[in-house]
This record gives sequence, C-alpha cells and structure tokens, in this order.
Amino acid sequence: MTAMSSNKIERDFMSNEIVQTGGGFLAIIEKASQLDNVDVDKLAKMMEMQLQWEANQAKKSFDAAMTRISAKLATIRIVKTKTVAYDINKNDKAAGQKEAFRYASIEDIDKIVRPILNEENMAVSYDTAPAANSWHEIIVKLSHAGHTETSRIPLPLDTSGGKGNTQAMGSTYSYGKRYALCGALNIITVGEDDDGMGGAITAEQALEIKNGLKETGLDVIKFCQALKTPNIDEIRQKDLARARTALDAKRYQILKKKGAENGNIS
Repeated sequence: MTAMSSNKIERDFMSNEIVQTGGGFLAIIEKASQLDNVDVDKLAKMMEMQLQWEANQAKKSFDAAMTRISAKLATIRIVKTKTVAYDINKNDKAAGQKEAFRYASIEDIDKIVRPILNEENMAVSYDTAPAANSWHEIIVKLSHAGHTETSRIPLPLDTSGGKGNTQAMGSTYSYGKRYALCGALNIITVGEDDDGMGGAITAEQALEIKNGLKETGLDVIKFCQALKTPNIDEIRQKDLARARTALDAKRYQILKKKGAENGNIS
C-alpha cells in the first residue's frame, strides 16, 4: 500500500458519510485488507474508532429510551397489595396477627413495567453474585441497542421465620429483584390510601430500627432527616423498607471493611 492510498482510506473513514454507514466502513476495511503491505496498525486504529463510535451511539439510544420510559412510569401508580403480618403476642397465638406493612411483589411490578420496556426494546434480566461475608448481590441489567447498564444491591440471606437455605435464597432474590429494579427505573410504590403515606411503624419495628442504628453507628438525626420523620417511632410504614435497606447497606460496609482488614477481601 502506498502512503497516498493509506492516507486516502483514513480520510474516508474520518468523514461523517463513511463513519455513519456500516457498509461504507466495512467496504474500506475489505478494500484495505486486499492491498499489498496493508498498514495493520492503521486498520486497528480505524476499527477501534468505529467501535467507540458505535458504543457512543448505543449509549445515546439507551439514554433516549430511558428518558421516554421514565416519562411513562411517572404517570403510573404501582400499589402495594401484598401484606406481611406479625403476631400481636408471640406467646399467645390466639391474640391473632396485625398487618406490619405492605409491598408490591416483583410479579405485580413486572406486569406494569414490562410492556413499557418492550415498547422501547429495553430488555431486563437478573443475576446474582456472591459478596463478602456470605452476603449476596442481586443484579438487574437493562439492555438496549447494544448498551447495558447494571444496578446491584447487596443483601444478607433472609433467614427470618426459620427459613431453610433454599427458602432464604428465594426470599432474598425476590426482595433484591424488587428493589434493584425499582432503583434502576426510579419506580415508587405506594399504599392503597390516596397519598400513599400509610401509618407509623409498630413498636416492635421501631425497636428493630433503633437496635440497627446502635449496631451500625449511623447518625440518628441524619437517619430521621433522610426519612423525613421527627423520630424513629414515627417512621411511616412506606419508609420501613428504605430504613431496613439503609441499615443493611451499612452492615455490608462494616463487614466488607472487616473482611479487608482480615485479608478476606481483595
């Protein structure tokens, strides 16, 4: 390949007409590869530039799709219809149960969100990965036009209620999928009441949060400010999951730091 022909190919590649047309680019590569003494370094550079351009275009397309999805989701209310109850008196089953809080299941969320994602050719998938100190990361991936973005939430196994390992993993996975997806798409679920505020948490739940704050060392005042509540006892039911997630995230940070100090985490 002469210096003139090599420069001509590079100039052609740099032009908008060639760069933005896949066939044009492939034609240049094919033509150049058939020439004698082809400059492999220049071809590699051209390929790298094309791949970077394609990645940028995919990111722009992804961002545009997410903007449209967010606008559609902003007009939709996803109501918490599933209930979790607790024993009024653990020592007296006859006392019955009381509703602790409500939540929207991943199935209910998916029924509403999936059609909107499909309209924009946005694929959603989930995965898990081991984390420090026997915790697990629940991963949600959103993909569109060749670009993928990932959200992760670290969680301990949910062994409450005497769950076995399989049940604990299933419960953790379901919980993590809900919160990872809602976080990735900025979805807000509300209670059945009109304002979605709900009542205050129970005394037992308040004690759980207070103990968690002592355990993690989080600032109580800042914690209450973040939840927009005057004190722990008046945390709203709709914010209970946020409070627990914040405590779990801090516990994970503490465990990860201890693991690093002990040489268990790279």
